[in-house]
Amino acid sequence: MNFRSVYDLTSGVETGTAACYDAAVDQHHKVNYGIRVVPYAKVIINPVAGGGRSAKLWPLISQQLKDKGLSFNHSFTEGTGHGIELAKESVDKGYELVIAVG
Repeated sequence: MNFRSVYDLTSGVETGTAACYDAAVDQHHKVNYGIRVVPYAKVIINPVAGGGRSAKLWPLISQQLKDKGLSFNHSFTEGTGHGIELAKESVDKGYELVIAVG
């Protein structure tokens, strides 16, 4: 179990920590000449989180992720439990990094 900092992407302020287990990253930690290779990520957005604020901010968040050099594919959740389903599918498909927004 790893603990990672959680940041508000709009302000850059650390908002807390999240517990996560990155089995795929632990097993396939890619290093090329001492530089960590950023994996292709899956971003899962809950568009109704924060009273719809996640959906409104998604274009800004998406651009910030791209500006940081992250390559990613994204999906919007469609109901209760759908985010968990999408996350499991993403891991099964080989995504090394799964990001939840909202």
